[in-house]
Amino acid sequence: MLSNAIKYQNHKSVKPFVELSVTTYSDRAEISITDNGRGIREEYLNKVFNMFFRASQDSYGSGLGLYITKQVVEKLNGKIEVFSQFGKGTTFRLNLPNLENNNYN
Repeated sequence: MLSNAIKYQNHKSVKPFVELSVTTYSDRAEISITDNGRGIREEYLNKVFNMFFRASQDSYGSGLGLYITKQVVEKLNGKIEVFSQFGKGTTFRLNLPNLENNNYN
């Protein structure tokens, strides 16, 4: 996800950016990755985690990265969400449980 944010940030902007935020709680961690890149069209938001999906012809990679990321997050009993405005940027938010405090050992 961080690699995608770097690839798709708006390099033409006066201030292109990628922001990584991590907030921890006793029972979970919330991770947010935001960029001011091209964004994702609304009609594709529910497809970005599908295997081999690429939102545009000039997308990089095989379309497996976000699919694999979602599978891993779900195996950890977490949640991943995407928020985007086409032409303005994208945020991916992960919510991962603290496995030590949830008796998964």
